[in-house]
Amino acid sequence: MTDNKKMSREEKKNLKHADIDKFGGKQLSTDSLDKGDFLNNEKKSKNKHNKKNTDKKRSVPLALDIIIAFVIILLVAGLIIGAYFVFKNYADSYKDSDIQYTLLMSDIAEEDPSELKDKEIYFDFEGNTYYFGKITNVSVMDGADGSIQITADVSVATKQRKGEGFSIDGNKIAVGAEYSLRVGETVFDATIVEMSRGGGN
Repeated sequence: MTDNKKMSREEKKNLKHADIDKFGGKQLSTDSLDKGDFLNNEKKSKNKHNKKNTDKKRSVPLALDIIIAFVIILLVAGLIIGAYFVFKNYADSYKDSDIQYTLLMSDIAEEDPSELKDKEIYFDFEGNTYYFGKITNVSVMDGADGSIQITADVSVATKQRKGEGFSIDGNKIAVGAEYSLRVGETVFDATIVEMSRGGGN
């Protein structure tokens, strides 16, 4: 170390040239910097490539998530709207209404039709029996052709719906409707000839 310090400027210059001749014209520090830059550039390139792959992988599930969320929102909205219309259609439209209707009876085998008063009428249809009300009055009249006409006033609770009229257990009831009815074991055909609100059984 002391020898280097005692060296003259000329000798130091010659020593520097000797180093250059030995290792070539390029400095070691510059070469090491180039390698560092190359490694940094390669690292940056890999990071960019990885980021692009991550973005591509992420874009597919994100789009799928958005579609699924949109479909779920549509389903929920559809259920809410459907429930609203069903509730509005069935809950608000039907009203309880007591009515009295008049039956024109035919083919009745009862000897004394007046005995039908205060009896209950049933409608048998497709294996089911529906309650059709209670007879409140029976009238027997002579027809113009000499036949006997029997009418019965019947009181029953019904469901009324705007635009559809009256129904008993889902069976529509209206003037002109014909039924095969039963009182006890007595079966007869009848036509509704008159209807009015009120009555009650």
